[in-house]
Amino acid sequence: MKDIGCLTINEDKSNTVHIGKLKDGKRPLPRVLLIDVETLRDSAEEYNLYAEQARE
Repeated sequence: MKDIGCLTINEDKSNTVHIGKLKDGKRPLPRVLLIDVETLRDSAEEYNLYAEQARE
């Protein structure tokens, strides 16, 4: 994903962000990757991955 430019960098120069905290405010939810979905979709179309996924 990094090679095709799908990973996005946030203001902390990281590829991940916390998605929030639990209601008690004490425990953060997991970190997740920042993904540029449009670039990912374009790459999938380029390599014809949608057609293969539709067959499954």
